[in-house]
Amino acid sequence: DFRQTYNAVLNYKQTFFKDHNVELMLGTEYYDKYYRQFKASGQGAATDDLPDLGLTDPGANKRSIDSEHKKLRILSFFGRLNYDYKSKYLLSAVFRRDGYSSLLGDNRWGFFPGISAGWNVHEEAFFKDSKFAEVVSLIKPRISYGLNGNVNGIGNFDVYGKYGSVGAYNGNLGYLNTGVVNSKLRWEKSHTFELGLDLGFFNNRIHMIMDYYDRTTSDLLTDVNLPEYTGFPSFKTNLGTISNRGFELEAKVNLLTRKDWSWDVTANTSFVKNMVKKLPFNGNVNNRQGGEQ
Repeated sequence: DFRQTYNAVLNYKQTFFKDHNVELMLGTEYYDKYYRQFKASGQGAATDDLPDLGLTDPGANKRSIDSEHKKLRILSFFGRLNYDYKSKYLLSAVFRRDGYSSLLGDNRWGFFPGISAGWNVHEEAFFKDSKFAEVVSLIKPRISYGLNGNVNGIGNFDVYGKYGSVGAYNGNLGYLNTGVVNSKLRWEKSHTFELGLDLGFFNNRIHMIMDYYDRTTSDLLTDVNLPEYTGFPSFKTNLGTISNRGFELEAKVNLLTRKDWSWDVTANTSFVKNMVKKLPFNGNVNNRQGGEQ
């Protein structure tokens, strides 16, 4: 089992005109994994003190030999830009570009950007001078949008087709194609839009976080069952779309603070609605799974 990772990261931080703060990060990473296994076994040896396969019984079905190998490579480029003005207005932009060896051609590369913004209203002069500042210590509305990628579930050689042994026939070993060549397989993508609000009261002794999110995952990696006459049990494809919408609320209250310890109480709740928007047709009405008629 051989693995190696190389990465390089460049960081830059600067303040312009006293109030404009910029942080920039750029990086790249290369991941290489190679796994190879070779094994042999035998039975009927006179003793276990001599670990030599040649000393085992050479009779039929007394010795076996097998081997296996896997290989995976990922090349990534990534970056992040943070900007704030007097700690009032916050902006962040990120990106990743990943190349995955288990995909082919243009489908091998995925580009995943994201952007977010926030506003620390409590830092504004008009708020500090208001009567609300005596009670409200934090007001921070947030908004963000991002695209994420996923390749979990794709085997190292799924796109190339798979082969297996069907045993010996008349003294000759035969091979069978056990997986469909799938050169069109691509990244699964999730688009997420989020609105949030952070609130603090009484010098943040009461802290609340509220978030609403809307996520749509397209090109969902889905296994489709194939007819028996094809000779293959299933086929992995990008024919699914699902939607996740929800609201999350978390509240934290500091009941007591002493020199060496504090007592906090936290509560949270969430509401989620999931919807399947698209799935490959499986031949049944409404894509019914199982059942008899």
